[in-house]
Amino acid sequence: MRRYNMKLNPSKCAFSISANKFLGFMVTQRGIEVNPDQIKAIIETPTPSNKKELQHLTDKLVALGRFIARFTNKLRPFFLVLRKADAIGWTNNCQSVFDKIKHYLAQPPILSNPQPGKRLHVYLTISDRVPIRSILHKPDLSGRMLQWAIKLSEYEIEYQPSLFRAENRTRWNGGPYGSTEPPGLQGPE
Repeated sequence: MRRYNMKLNPSKCAFSISANKFLGFMVTQRGIEVNPDQIKAIIETPTPSNKKELQHLTDKLVALGRFIARFTNKLRPFFLVLRKADAIGWTNNCQSVFDKIKHYLAQPPILSNPQPGKRLHVYLTISDRVPIRSILHKPDLSGRMLQWAIKLSEYEIEYQPSLFRAENRTRWNGGPYGSTEPPGLQGPE
Protein backbone atom coordinates (compact mmCIF):
# COMPACT_ATOMS: atom_id res chain seq x y z
CA MET A 1 0.00 0.00 0.00
CA ARG A 2 2.91 2.30 0.62
CA ARG A 3 4.11 1.58 -2.89
CA TYR A 4 0.91 3.09 -4.33
CA ASN A 5 0.65 5.76 -1.61
CA MET A 6 -2.71 4.40 -0.43
CA LYS A 7 -4.16 5.31 2.94
CA LEU A 8 -6.92 3.52 4.85
CA ASN A 9 -9.64 5.04 6.98
CA PRO A 10 -9.52 3.10 10.29
CA SER A 11 -13.22 3.67 10.94
CA LYS A 12 -14.06 1.87 7.68
CA CYS A 13 -11.60 -1.02 8.05
CA ALA A 14 -11.84 -4.25 10.01
CA PHE A 15 -8.88 -6.55 10.59
CA SER A 16 -8.58 -9.92 12.35
CA ILE A 17 -12.31 -10.60 12.61
CA SER A 18 -13.94 -13.96 12.00
CA ALA A 19 -17.14 -12.66 10.36
CA ASN A 20 -18.66 -9.36 9.33
CA LYS A 21 -21.56 -8.00 7.31
CA PHE A 22 -20.45 -6.52 4.00
CA LEU A 23 -22.72 -5.28 1.18
CA GLY A 24 -25.69 -7.19 2.62
CA PHE A 25 -23.85 -10.52 2.96
CA MET A 26 -21.97 -12.25 5.77
CA VAL A 27 -18.30 -12.59 4.91
CA THR A 28 -16.54 -15.27 6.95
CA GLN A 29 -13.43 -17.41 6.70
CA ARG A 30 -15.54 -19.98 4.85
CA GLY A 31 -16.62 -17.44 2.23
CA ILE A 32 -19.76 -15.43 1.50
CA GLU A 33 -22.90 -16.51 3.34
CA VAL A 34 -26.47 -15.32 3.67
CA ASN A 35 -27.07 -12.44 6.05
CA PRO A 36 -29.18 -13.80 8.95
CA ASP A 37 -31.23 -10.57 8.98
CA GLN A 38 -32.35 -11.23 5.39
CA ILE A 39 -33.35 -14.79 6.25
CA LYS A 40 -35.31 -13.57 9.26
CA ALA A 41 -37.12 -10.98 7.11
CA ILE A 42 -38.20 -13.65 4.61
CA ILE A 43 -39.27 -16.16 7.27
CA GLU A 44 -41.38 -13.51 9.03
CA THR A 45 -42.97 -12.32 5.77
CA PRO A 46 -46.68 -13.18 5.69
CA THR A 47 -48.31 -14.73 2.65
CA PRO A 48 -48.66 -12.03 -0.03
CA SER A 49 -52.23 -10.81 -0.53
CA ASN A 50 -51.68 -8.66 -3.62
CA LYS A 51 -49.34 -8.29 -6.55
CA LYS A 52 -47.27 -5.53 -4.94
CA GLU A 53 -46.53 -7.69 -1.88
CA LEU A 54 -45.58 -10.62 -4.13
CA GLN A 55 -43.19 -8.36 -6.06
CA HIS A 56 -41.66 -7.23 -2.78
CA LEU A 57 -41.24 -10.87 -1.69
CA THR A 58 -39.61 -11.88 -4.99
CA ASP A 59 -37.24 -8.91 -4.69
CA LYS A 60 -36.15 -10.19 -1.27
CA LEU A 61 -35.68 -13.70 -2.66
CA VAL A 62 -33.78 -12.52 -5.74
CA ALA A 63 -31.22 -10.91 -3.42
CA LEU A 64 -30.59 -14.40 -1.99
CA GLY A 65 -30.74 -16.20 -5.35
CA ARG A 66 -27.10 -17.24 -5.34
CA PHE A 67 -27.65 -19.19 -2.11
CA ILE A 68 -30.72 -21.13 -3.30
CA ALA A 69 -30.05 -24.11 -5.56
CA ARG A 70 -32.05 -24.04 -8.82
CA PHE A 71 -33.44 -20.68 -7.79
CA THR A 72 -35.41 -19.82 -10.95
CA ASN A 73 -37.00 -23.27 -11.12
CA LYS A 74 -38.16 -23.04 -7.51
CA LEU A 75 -39.64 -19.56 -7.93
CA ARG A 76 -41.35 -20.32 -11.24
CA PRO A 77 -44.86 -20.35 -9.67
CA PHE A 78 -44.25 -16.84 -8.30
CA PHE A 79 -43.11 -15.54 -11.67
CA LEU A 80 -46.12 -17.11 -13.41
CA VAL A 81 -48.46 -15.35 -10.97
CA LEU A 82 -46.63 -12.04 -11.49
CA ARG A 83 -46.92 -12.39 -15.26
CA LYS A 84 -50.71 -12.23 -15.02
CA ALA A 85 -51.92 -8.62 -15.20
CA ASP A 86 -55.03 -9.13 -13.07
CA ALA A 87 -55.37 -9.75 -9.32
CA ILE A 88 -53.06 -12.10 -7.47
CA GLY A 89 -53.62 -15.79 -8.12
CA TRP A 90 -51.80 -17.19 -5.10
CA THR A 91 -52.18 -20.95 -5.40
CA ASN A 92 -51.49 -23.89 -3.14
CA ASN A 93 -48.43 -24.56 -5.28
CA CYS A 94 -47.14 -21.03 -4.56
CA GLN A 95 -47.74 -21.53 -0.84
CA SER A 96 -45.91 -24.87 -0.78
CA VAL A 97 -42.95 -23.34 -2.67
CA PHE A 98 -42.90 -20.41 -0.23
CA ASP A 99 -42.93 -22.79 2.75
CA LYS A 100 -40.12 -24.90 1.23
CA ILE A 101 -37.97 -21.81 0.66
CA LYS A 102 -38.57 -20.65 4.24
CA HIS A 103 -37.54 -24.09 5.52
CA TYR A 104 -34.49 -24.19 3.22
CA LEU A 105 -33.31 -20.77 4.38
CA ALA A 106 -33.97 -21.56 8.04
CA GLN A 107 -31.92 -24.78 7.87
CA PRO A 108 -29.29 -24.40 5.12
CA PRO A 109 -27.26 -27.45 4.12
CA ILE A 110 -24.02 -27.76 6.05
CA LEU A 111 -20.81 -28.64 4.29
CA SER A 112 -17.83 -29.76 6.33
CA ASN A 113 -14.37 -31.13 5.74
CA PRO A 114 -13.86 -34.89 6.08
CA GLN A 115 -12.30 -35.85 9.39
CA PRO A 116 -9.72 -38.62 9.64
CA GLY A 117 -11.01 -41.71 11.40
CA LYS A 118 -14.68 -40.94 10.76
CA ARG A 119 -16.76 -42.76 8.17
CA LEU A 120 -17.16 -40.82 4.94
CA HIS A 121 -20.24 -41.43 2.80
CA VAL A 122 -19.75 -40.80 -0.89
CA TYR A 123 -22.84 -40.01 -2.93
CA LEU A 124 -22.64 -40.46 -6.67
CA THR A 125 -24.86 -39.29 -9.45
CA ILE A 126 -24.92 -40.92 -12.84
CA SER A 127 -25.76 -38.88 -15.90
CA ASP A 128 -25.82 -39.49 -19.63
CA ARG A 129 -24.27 -36.04 -20.09
CA VAL A 130 -20.60 -36.20 -19.26
CA PRO A 131 -18.93 -32.78 -19.48
CA ILE A 132 -15.82 -33.95 -17.67
CA ARG A 133 -15.17 -36.56 -20.37
CA SER A 134 -15.01 -33.91 -23.06
CA ILE A 135 -12.58 -31.91 -20.93
CA LEU A 136 -10.30 -34.84 -20.20
CA HIS A 137 -10.21 -36.02 -23.82
CA LYS A 138 -9.03 -32.57 -24.95
CA PRO A 139 -6.02 -31.78 -22.78
CA ASP A 140 -4.96 -28.90 -25.03
CA LEU A 141 -7.94 -26.81 -23.93
CA SER A 142 -6.98 -24.11 -21.50
CA GLY A 143 -8.50 -21.09 -19.84
CA ARG A 144 -11.22 -19.56 -21.95
CA MET A 145 -11.69 -22.61 -24.18
CA LEU A 146 -12.13 -24.81 -21.11
CA GLN A 147 -14.83 -22.50 -19.75
CA TRP A 148 -16.69 -22.61 -23.06
CA ALA A 149 -16.40 -26.41 -23.22
CA ILE A 150 -18.02 -26.68 -19.78
CA LYS A 151 -20.73 -24.13 -20.61
CA LEU A 152 -21.56 -25.75 -23.97
CA SER A 153 -21.67 -29.25 -22.47
CA GLU A 154 -24.76 -28.22 -20.46
CA TYR A 155 -26.61 -27.94 -23.76
CA GLU A 156 -25.02 -31.05 -25.28
CA ILE A 157 -23.02 -28.93 -27.72
CA GLU A 158 -19.48 -30.08 -28.26
CA TYR A 159 -16.77 -27.73 -29.48
CA GLN A 160 -14.96 -29.04 -32.54
CA PRO A 161 -12.07 -26.92 -33.78
CA SER A 162 -12.03 -26.25 -37.51
CA LEU A 163 -10.04 -24.39 -40.09
CA PHE A 164 -13.04 -22.24 -41.04
CA ARG A 165 -11.29 -18.91 -40.62
CA ALA A 166 -8.15 -20.01 -42.41
CA GLU A 167 -10.17 -21.50 -45.29
CA ASN A 168 -12.29 -18.37 -45.67
CA ARG A 169 -9.28 -16.11 -45.52
CA THR A 170 -7.64 -18.10 -48.32
CA ARG A 171 -10.80 -18.02 -50.46
CA TRP A 172 -11.35 -14.31 -49.76
CA ASN A 173 -7.81 -13.43 -50.79
CA GLY A 174 -8.01 -15.56 -53.92
CA GLY A 175 -5.32 -17.87 -52.66
CA PRO A 176 -1.95 -17.02 -51.25
CA TYR A 177 -1.13 -14.53 -54.07
CA GLY A 178 -4.61 -13.56 -55.29
CA SER A 179 -6.76 -10.46 -55.17
CA THR A 180 -7.74 -8.74 -51.94
CA GLU A 181 -11.27 -8.07 -53.23
CA PRO A 182 -14.11 -10.40 -52.17
CA PRO A 183 -15.30 -12.86 -54.83
CA GLY A 184 -17.63 -11.22 -57.36
CA LEU A 185 -16.39 -7.70 -56.60
CA GLN A 186 -13.09 -7.86 -58.44
CA GLY A 187 -12.31 -5.01 -60.80
CA PRO A 188 -12.08 -5.27 -64.61
CA GLU A 189 -9.26 -7.37 -65.92
